[in-house]
Order: sequence, then structure tokens, then C-alpha cells
Amino acid sequence: MPGPRDADLIVRTGSASDLTATETKSVTVTGGIYMTRPLCLKVLVPSQAGTTPTLKVAAKFTTDGKAIEVTHTENLDDAQTYPFTLVLPLPHTDDEALSVVFTVGGTSPDFGAVEAWLEGVELANVPAA
Repeated sequence: MPGPRDADLIVRTGSASDLTATETKSVTVTGGIYMTRPLCLKVLVPSQAGTTPTLKVAAKFTTDGKAIEVTHTENLDDAQTYPFTLVLPLPHTDDEALSVVFTVGGTSPDFGAVEAWLEGVELANVPAA
């Protein structure tokens, strides 16, 4: 992950263990420019191993029993080129609670030390398809 980041906007650090099973991470987005500008979730997937490994990423803001959910609908799988950066634009919301679910499938899947963070959409360099 290049450059310093606000610790409150880091969803999963590269110092975490390899992503080998489904995980849910939660962050609270409060104050600052990130409450007034559109955000995106960036996920850096460094590698993949295992038999037919798959990874799906979903982000959900929740407040007062209401939810806005955005999902990367295609599984990342062994057909991808790694490292791979996923950019998931998020709708503007006043909700502060964000859950990110990394759904992992396959036999003995390992996606390496996956990193995920929030940043302003205008800062996102969206990779070409």
C-alpha cells in the first residue's frame, strides 16, 4: 500500500496473516473529508494458490437497521493476473459503520497478505479491465 494512510481507513493490513478463509472486517468512518466525498474500497490481492481458489469482496454500510451493500460480483480466481488491485466505488452515505466481507472458496485457497483500505474516489487509479 503506497504512502501513509489514516489508520481509521485501513480495513486489512499487509502485516495480517495470509487470506486463506472467509473474513469480515469492520471500520468506522468518522469526520473529515471522507464524510463529504465519495469513497472507494481498494483491495490489493498479491497472489493466489490452491485448487480453484475464489475470492469475492462485499462492502456494507449499516446504520439504524438500514443497509447499503456494494459487492464485487465476479469472483477473483486463478484466471486473474496477480498481483491484482480491485477498486470498489462506494455510494455516498452518512453511515459510519462499514463491514467488508472477504468470501474465500476453493480447496486450500491462499491469496497472500491481502491489503484493503478506503480512499477518496478521486485518488483511485482504477486499473484497466
